[in-house]
Amino acid sequence: MEKKFFSFKIFFFVVALYVVLLSAISFGLINSYWAGILNITLINIILVVSLNLATGFLGQLTLAHSGFMAIGAYASIAVTKFLSMKGYFEFPLALICAGLLSMTLAFFISIPAMKIAGNHLVIITLAVNEIIRNLIINLNIGNGSSGLRGIAHYSNFTIVFVITILIIAVIYLLLNSKYGLAIVCIPQNEMLAKSCSINTFYYKLAAFSLTAFFAGIAGGLYAHEITVIEPNMFDYSYSLELLAMVIIGGLGSIEGSIISAIVLTILPYLFSFAFDLRIIIYLAGMIAVMMYMPNGLFSQYKTFISNLTSMLKEKKLLNLKR
Repeated sequence: MEKKFFSFKIFFFVVALYVVLLSAISFGLINSYWAGILNITLINIILVVSLNLATGFLGQLTLAHSGFMAIGAYASIAVTKFLSMKGYFEFPLALICAGLLSMTLAFFISIPAMKIAGNHLVIITLAVNEIIRNLIINLNIGNGSSGLRGIAHYSNFTIVFVITILIIAVIYLLLNSKYGLAIVCIPQNEMLAKSCSINTFYYKLAAFSLTAFFAGIAGGLYAHEITVIEPNMFDYSYSLELLAMVIIGGLGSIEGSIISAIVLTILPYLFSFAFDLRIIIYLAGMIAVMMYMPNGLFSQYKTFISNLTSMLKEKKLLNLKR
């Protein structure tokens, strides 16, 4: 049975969520501090869902996501800094340039990387992430290790929310198309996929590049949200955090990635003592989930709710019989 892409329930839920959050920000129920955290949470949703496309659905373990995000951040700053157009013209252009530059680099990296068998892609992408960071420092791009200050604050709630929803919709639409079915088939049995005339190299290349495109856009949004960046903010530990969110949320689960990104982004801000220890907490959670809940902690929420509802109904029926 073919899935319907458009759902009125989801549409009205998204619109209602936007109206409620925007009203809360406008009337001061959510202060500027938490409004900023809300934007960072939405940006992390983009990063985690897009990383899940490569890691969860395609089975390509990558640790270069924060590196592509760094490229997007610096590219978007360059565009907004040197163009004299107004923000609502130059910022969309900056985000597109950020995504395209990240995608171009990912494309050339993935041409040799995707030909390597096994999990060597992890080592390659980790090295790429550190090369990008060190090139920014040593080539003194954007003041090198000192970073940049006073970046224009263009990433308001509406822009970040709309872009997040659009990217999730694009990924969902892709996965429910014939191309998405091919992507899902590849990690199951690559030889069988090849025998069905699926060009596995092409799909790996395209998915990895598209993932980097979304990471570049997220980097542009991030830079124009916090207005202060430096290269060390995009080191491999950030990529590990994102990977942990993907695994905890559930490999191959868009809903799990969204819930995981929300919970694990907000949690350190609620408990200040956990902020500096978040990478340890995330990785410990990732190990626990891989050992005891390989399908992910949040991807099984539907099964949990269904079992809980059935249990409550059975208990109610038993009480009525008594």
